[in-house]
Amino acid sequence: MKNLKLLTFLLSLFLLSKLSAISMDVEYENLNSHLKNESNTVIEVFSFTCIHCYNHHKLNTLAKVKEKIPNLEYKIYPVTQFTFGDEFAQLYAYAQAKDEKMKINFTDEKSLTHKLASLYFTAYFERNQRWNTSSEFLKLGLSFLKIDKKTLDNFLNSAEGKRIYSSYNEASSIVKQYGGTPAFAVNGKYLIKMQNIKSLEHLIDTIKALSSK
Repeated sequence: MKNLKLLTFLLSLFLLSKLSAISMDVEYENLNSHLKNESNTVIEVFSFTCIHCYNHHKLNTLAKVKEKIPNLEYKIYPVTQFTFGDEFAQLYAYAQAKDEKMKINFTDEKSLTHKLASLYFTAYFERNQRWNTSSEFLKLGLSFLKIDKKTLDNFLNSAEGKRIYSSYNEASSIVKQYGGTPAFAVNGKYLIKMQNIKSLEHLIDTIKALSSK
């Protein structure tokens, strides 16, 4: 019995040390401005023009993190300040609203948001497609969503559209501090330094530790 208690104690110390084995300015840094109402969350900020974002998308990184840490809320925000980022965010907000109504999480590959991101990632990186105007850019997404520009505008002017689209504003402060995409924030307080993350397991351990701080 004593040996069992000792083993349990040592195991708990090991697990605690593993969770604590991350360092400020190595795996993470503090966000300059904490995000409101983002406790127990993991936010990924992405751009359809970012190859590293595309790699995370194909790996479905957050879905794999969610499998290991299911008690957190996972969100993904498109960045708006890059080329055609605003137009993409408008389309993404519409897709998110549809997913919310169907109660499909964006980490699900069957979600409309995931498919919309795939559409533009593929167009940009696989077909080397580029767009000259806003209407030209929107045409691809509107066709995929099976709506016209008026329907999209009406949605964006609705209370639901404004709620979803305005939530992407948080992406700007995260990207501004990180300097690019993809960017990952935990609990609205901590910014993961992805350049120092060596593997998916390292990312999971880092998120797990930060979510407990």
